[in-house]
Amino acid sequence: MLSSNNNIKIFIIGPPNSGKTTIANYLADLNKSLSSDYTPTQGVRILELDQIIKTTSKHSRKQQQTNVSIELWDCSGEDRFKTIWPNLSTIANGLILVYDQDNRLTERDIDEWLGYFSLNEKQCMIYAYCKENNKKGKINHKIPVHSVSINDDPDSIKKTFDGFLTQVYLEMQEQLENEQRIITE
Repeated sequence: MLSSNNNIKIFIIGPPNSGKTTIANYLADLNKSLSSDYTPTQGVRILELDQIIKTTSKHSRKQQQTNVSIELWDCSGEDRFKTIWPNLSTIANGLILVYDQDNRLTERDIDEWLGYFSLNEKQCMIYAYCKENNKKGKINHKIPVHSVSINDDPDSIKKTFDGFLTQVYLEMQEQLENEQRIITE
């Protein structure tokens, strides 16, 4: 049984029809290749998966493997569902914003989307999703933006997610240590 600090909730948000569900399905191995079929998510859909991440201990500098249980919260991008986000944001450990590169967002748009959740930059990542190998719509932002293509390199989605997941886990561990330090002082 995994301890509660090995349970990670990652929310996937973004505008409607931006590729959130396709990416969530791919990360959860529900389909082996990305699909361009569109069915809007109603509210929230939760996918569960287990994964092993590699981390380096701060104290011993020794690499270790950790089993984590992940909940991917595939959130609808429709405005009518945004009203529930403030309540959900309190349980989010990480956030992935997905947008369609063909429908470019501005930095202000992205900050608005991210503003619904009170997470630091280490706990956020942006996927610029495109159906073709088209890098023209990629924006610059202080949070890492990764261009992913349906036809190019779907494995890059898993690779960037693995790195992000490790980063979120380490941030969670650091927050837990800080909370324990405050309690014992």
